[in-house]
Amino acid sequence: ELQQAVNDLLEAELTAFLGYDPYARDGWNTGNYLRYNDPHKLSLYLASGIPVIIWKKAAEAKFVEENKVGITVDSLEELPEIFKSLDATQYELFAQNVEKIAKKLVNGQYTIDAINMAYQRLSKE
Repeated sequence: ELQQAVNDLLEAELTAFLGYDPYARDGWNTGNYLRYNDPHKLSLYLASGIPVIIWKKAAEAKFVEENKVGITVDSLEELPEIFKSLDATQYELFAQNVEKIAKKLVNGQYTIDAINMAYQRLSKE
């Protein structure tokens, strides 16, 4: 009973985070929303030092793949096979990369970079 409750909670959290719902209700497809949105959960998990699992079509998927801070999937149904093939070395790489990104997030580096980029673009005009 506890195991089922934990599995249900994990599935609900992953589904919410991935923005993936294979059984969209009333024609509402949350996946389209996440193709353009940048939810705070990604930054929260990374700043907390947690590698992530994210939907491949989400706006942040490219960031996750390029920075090697987690796994991208098309479907939650892929997770059992992915977890079977995930070894300690690969997870350690994710964890090390997350640590680097976490420092940048916590120190506001991405905000500083965005402000500097905006300033440079405005200065050219």
